[in-house]
Amino acid sequence: MTTNLRKSYNDWYENKLKPYSSTAHKSVALYQEVLTVLRTYVKKKNPKLLDVACGVGGFLMEAKNDNFKIFGIDISDKAVAVAREKTGAEITRASAEKMRYRANSFDVVTCIGSLEHFADPEKALKEMDRVLRSGGVCLLHVPNLMFAGHIYMTLRDGSMPSEGGQHFSEEYRTYQGWKDLIESNDFKIVKCDTFNDMSASERVSSVIKFLWQNLLKYFVPFHLSYAFNFYCKKRTLPVT
Repeated sequence: MTTNLRKSYNDWYENKLKPYSSTAHKSVALYQEVLTVLRTYVKKKNPKLLDVACGVGGFLMEAKNDNFKIFGIDISDKAVAVAREKTGAEITRASAEKMRYRANSFDVVTCIGSLEHFADPEKALKEMDRVLRSGGVCLLHVPNLMFAGHIYMTLRDGSMPSEGGQHFSEEYRTYQGWKDLIESNDFKIVKCDTFNDMSASERVSSVIKFLWQNLLKYFVPFHLSYAFNFYCKKRTLPVT
């Protein structure tokens, strides 16, 4: 499974993100937003941050500029090569389900728009919890199955939710679906924000995108939002 997924993502990076760009499928606005929130939880001067499924390193560059000590992993050889060159950081080729770091290694663990693509998201969450230090924070950015835009496209032509042609490994959930998954795998959710910026989307017309960005996104109900940012801590187990 891992070998097949690695090949699929090598092909995906070759075909979909060429030439490579740190903002090709993620918004810098998202990166800056989550870094601002992460700083409210982690007060160290140069906290260690691991970005799981870091891609070509766009988020890591933003974190580096914000004085985080950055590390990354990704399953794709092509993404890892670009991320290493771009960031100058320790970037490892590995799956999220089996990381090579020791327990309690990082102050911050992030996974931005990737949990829905993992072969085994439950195992990946347990690994993220394992490498996160006590008192640290994990940020999980995940898409919403019941996003208003997905509902619109389903009504329009029966389209399935999809992100950037990654249908070969993709599983969307609702807010409650993600919450249940996260909380059943060692994390305690301390905050959940919505994210409704669709500036990078290529699935809607420029008119629809303009209306959404400038008007509609300010009125979308919580449970119909584009994506969720879950900020999590290690779950404190009761003494027995």
